[in-house]
Amino acid sequence: MNKENFKNLIAHYEFALHAGQLHAAMNVNRELILLYHQIGITLVELGKKERLTQEFFANLQKNLKKNFPTLKGLDTDNLLYMQQFAEEYSCVDFVQEVLSQLTWGHIVLFLSNVRNLVSRRWYICQTIYNGWSKETLSNRIHNRLFERQTEKLVFQRKKSDVTVDSPLSYELTQDPHIMSFFKNNIVMG
Repeated sequence: MNKENFKNLIAHYEFALHAGQLHAAMNVNRELILLYHQIGITLVELGKKERLTQEFFANLQKNLKKNFPTLKGLDTDNLLYMQQFAEEYSCVDFVQEVLSQLTWGHIVLFLSNVRNLVSRRWYICQTIYNGWSKETLSNRIHNRLFERQTEKLVFQRKKSDVTVDSPLSYELTQDPHIMSFFKNNIVMG
């Protein structure tokens, strides 16, 4: 084999190995997210039966660390995030199909920094679509990108921009709630 063909063969193998590593990492990430969600569901169910104290979580952490000494993410804070994760995302399909595309770090960032569920869903979609790193996502959240983008959309459209032939004007004239407003006589004074 000549030098050029050998070089191409090595490049091909390197690409295949990197692609395989990425594929494996994505699968492991998916399984970890699903595992953390399942742990959270178990904690939520247990919490319905009895009060889960700090002592309970400390003992749980200690026992999990003893049985899985090299596995990261089993500290008390993460266990509490797992519980919150399961409480806020009870739909397993959404977790499997959407949230498992993100890292645990992304999910913790959402849980701890984005309370509004509409804005959280927007950030989730943008993160997946744009491939944002955790650091980029953190910057976007702290710079209030969602609020700035939605304000921009609202204020770009002036009242006079609603034209007679726009879909919005049609819906405004057909909406039963709006139409009932006009049908009722309002007595003032």
